[in-house]
Amino acid sequence: MGFLKWLTILIFQFYNLFDLSIAQPNFISYACADFNKTEFSPNSAYDTNLNTLLSALSRNMDGDGFYNTSIGQDPDKVSVIAQCRGDMESQICRDCINNATRKILEVCPYKKSAFGYYDECTYSNESIIGTVSLNPLVFIYNTANVSSPDEFMQEDLRTLLESLQIRASEGGKRKFARNTTRGPDFQTIHALVQCTADLSAQDCFNCLRNGYERLPTCPCYGKLAANVLMPSCNFIFQTYPFSNELPGTQAPPQSAPPPPPIRPSPPPPLPSGNFNFFMELLASSSTYNSFSSPL
Repeated sequence: MGFLKWLTILIFQFYNLFDLSIAQPNFISYACADFNKTEFSPNSAYDTNLNTLLSALSRNMDGDGFYNTSIGQDPDKVSVIAQCRGDMESQICRDCINNATRKILEVCPYKKSAFGYYDECTYSNESIIGTVSLNPLVFIYNTANVSSPDEFMQEDLRTLLESLQIRASEGGKRKFARNTTRGPDFQTIHALVQCTADLSAQDCFNCLRNGYERLPTCPCYGKLAANVLMPSCNFIFQTYPFSNELPGTQAPPQSAPPPPPIRPSPPPPLPSGNFNFFMELLASSSTYNSFSSPL
């Protein structure tokens, strides 16, 4: 498929533990092709096929948090691919996909190519099954710096990401890996990587490598946290723990139950600094505009 003109709208929200939204939450990032062009009409065959797929998408997610399918014939053929982050529980996964199928129609109306990213899941209605899709490449990063950026990025983080790259690519259908390592000044670096389940082991490895290779020139270099997003793979690194345990993880047994706390423990403090973004379109012949909301 040829490269498209992208109008990429990037909406980033600060990771606020107290943010409760009653509507579909905003994507942390989304992209729509040919934003100023209506690519199909309401009540057309394509519109009917798209709504048929979206209405059942969250229910059809498999046990690995992945689903892809197509319906119809060209030019009205619709393909969708949806995947949850590998450490999400099944109900959180379904809720995220349900939000994504509604939000994508709001932010990318009547578009045949659209991508939406949440922290917990990703969605695409462009046919990318079995191919490595790197466009658009988006960096979301904390603006605060680590104390020893070269040691952090080129030694500790690099070693951790490369080990996760191998684990994810060899992980069968659920191409996901997550781990921690010790960084400079006794910091703990937390990282996770994931590829879409349709990729081969080699394609997953190559997709992640492509993202890793852009870190030295990324504005996220030496930052406390970054989320690197591509349609076929993504990875996160940060100096504070992820908010959830891996599914099935249980606390070690205790000989006696602990006394009840007097009051709930406060959440761990978020790191200093704001979140910012940077987008790179890998096709130099393509044009795009980008926007972001205030953090």
